[in-house]
Amino acid sequence: MQNKPEIRWSPAADRDLGGAYEYLKKRNPTAARKLVAALIDALARLEEFPEIGAVATQLEPEGAYRQVVLRPYLLVYRVVDEVVWILRFWDSRREPQSLTIGREER
Repeated sequence: MQNKPEIRWSPAADRDLGGAYEYLKKRNPTAARKLVAALIDALARLEEFPEIGAVATQLEPEGAYRQVVLRPYLLVYRVVDEVVWILRFWDSRREPQSLTIGREER
């Protein structure tokens, strides 16, 4: 990629992030702020190095998706042309088998 890619969020990722943030904000506002700061840093790194994330081997087809760890969350994404699509903001403490990428997010 010559230019910085555009970062776009899928509806599922947006819902995931909103739910995680609201949950944390009610229970531990400091943790919620730290999560936002870590997310901003991760997104800045993805703009510079879109392939930086590890391959998300738990998703099919293998190799199509990548992930960045923001403990305990996974920022699951896919690079398509000049766009980094954030597909899920997944709590990794949940059952891994329940992590899916919907048809509209592919």
